[in-house]
Amino acid sequence: MGTWVAGAVEIHVAPSGSDRHAGSESAPVQTLEKARDLARAARQAEPGTAVTIWLHPGIHRVTRTVAFTAQDAGTAEAPLTLAARRDPAAPDARAVLAGGAVVTGWTPGTFNGRDVFVADLAPLGLKTPFRQLYLNGRRLIWARYPNENP
Repeated sequence: MGTWVAGAVEIHVAPSGSDRHAGSESAPVQTLEKARDLARAARQAEPGTAVTIWLHPGIHRVTRTVAFTAQDAGTAEAPLTLAARRDPAAPDARAVLAGGAVVTGWTPGTFNGRDVFVADLAPLGLKTPFRQLYLNGRRLIWARYPNENP
């Protein structure tokens, strides 16, 4: 489970990982939820263990709430730390926790005589209305009249 380092555990999370992996640097898990569970198991096996969860660069999709409790936090001597892992080969790459849905299948269309892009949201099964829209990491402005920034 992860990597043990003299009274400390390191758990690695990568978008390309697998929750069947042990959470080591060479075999990272995929989800923050699995990393939390590994941290809990490490602390149960050896109380007082400091735990670092490393988020490797990339977009980490969070599809449901991942709850950390006060018990997960540890102590001042043996804390739980969540940190972004830097990749020297890609110094500008960042770890991003994303709770949104990826909208695909955009097609050109027209609305009131104007060119627009349209996507069917039904396959996403959204149960609540969304309030933010991003394209390539930039927040988009909602279409409205009169035009104005949020």
